Amino acid sequence: MRKIILSILSFLTISFFIFSNNSFAVERTITFKVDGMYCSACPAIIKKVLTNVDGVKDATVSYSKKTAVVTFEDTKTEVTNLIQAITKAGYHAKIESKPMEMPTVKQKPSTSQISIPETPQKVKDATLSKEEVLQILKNSSNKKPAYLWRKNLNNLDFSNVDFKGANLSASWMNNANLSGADLTGVNLDIAFMYKANLKGAKLDKASMFSTQMLGADLSMASLEEATVAADLYRANLRGANFKNAKMGADTKNQSMGIMALKAKKAIFDNADLSGADLSRTDLEYASFKNANLSNANLEFAKLTGTDFTGANLTNTNFSNAELGANNFSNAIGLDKTVGLKR
Repeated sequence: MRKIILSILSFLTISFFIFSNNSFAVERTITFKVDGMYCSACPAIIKKVLTNVDGVKDATVSYSKKTAVVTFEDTKTEVTNLIQAITKAGYHAKIESKPMEMPTVKQKPSTSQISIPETPQKVKDATLSKEEVLQILKNSSNKKPAYLWRKNLNNLDFSNVDFKGANLSASWMNNANLSGADLTGVNLDIAFMYKANLKGAKLDKASMFSTQMLGADLSMASLEEATVAADLYRANLRGANFKNAKMGADTKNQSMGIMALKAKKAIFDNADLSGADLSRTDLEYASFKNANLSNANLEFAKLTGTDFTGANLTNTNFSNAELGANNFSNAIGLDKTVGLKR
């Protein structure tokens, strides 16, 4: 029954929440070392196949240097697509320099390119004040949890509020302040939480299927055993607790198609992801500096440009993961990883 409801909600959400990916487009430039160029005609062939890839803005191929410098929009294509295009043309490419602007430990995730979508009229018609929400929560119980489906809660201050067990699916909470809030076991499926403040919030065992949390701050939040198939693009997850969280794709039990965590350019520095399922997740250019990934599962994960400096990788499973331009400096337990070829 829950799967059917999620499918309906997903369809309804997609029906009136359509906006262009160009809102988040960021141009990146990457340099590949290309082997197999044996004549002056090769650069023209490689340039042609690269510029035919959707999202590529420019490609400069040098026969003398044996390189290809590609500028692309990171919301339209990925590094792996560029490598595949070169490979299909009969050449071998490897990353010589990673795309610029990777987050560092001293940087905050840049959210300036993230545009918050317009709230649909149907959601605006369901606007609630903070006082109305608090009254609904007051009247709720364990047997009858608060029902706040598809409500407009944008920009409201719910710091330290107890939402335990509430149904907030499909609600809009963009720029809302939920710092320190108790969201244990809450249903946040298909919710819109762009740039929301969830610093120090409790989200243990919460459900976040297709939740839009781009640019959100979840630093020091607790998501232990939570289901997180959300979009956390450029989110701040420093020091968060993801112990045994389910963020990977469940290929057997997802009626809306294969969904898994997307966290490109997110910052997980000092976070605890021990035992977490991160299989098939998209973690390209994310930072895991000094994070605990012991016993985590990263099978088939997209990890191009991901930084693991100082991370605990004891018994971490990297089988079939897409790797490239990674930093494993001072990582712990590299000799005990599974599937990592170095």
